[in-house]
Amino acid sequence: MDINTYLLTSIASFTGVIAGYFISMIAPEELHPGRRYLGLFRHIRYAYPFTGILLFFFRNSPGQFAATASLLFILGLPVASYDAISYVRDEKIRGKSRLLGFLIFRYIWFIPIALLPFLFSKF
Repeated sequence: MDINTYLLTSIASFTGVIAGYFISMIAPEELHPGRRYLGLFRHIRYAYPFTGILLFFFRNSPGQFAATASLLFILGLPVASYDAISYVRDEKIRGKSRLLGFLIFRYIWFIPIALLPFLFSKF
């Protein structure tokens, strides 16, 4: 697999976090009732940046690679929504730009971690 394809797929699967941010902006009133279900993703949000390594393991199998990238995108949606819960006040999200910066800073490590195995192996 070409490294450009791999990099673009890593970035595309990371955008699930950004999509989760925009979904929480559209319907902040749904975050409070969904807190019970989003709480299941409380521990996944700490491991999410390290899931980029899964893309490296499945890079030679196009079907598994696409499935893993899709799964990482889908997991990014509730992870970002769970992080947005702490910014909800009176069913409105306060500090939208601060929340977006927080999400990007916390989960941008997904891409370098996904590329890290390439430093130690032949492509």
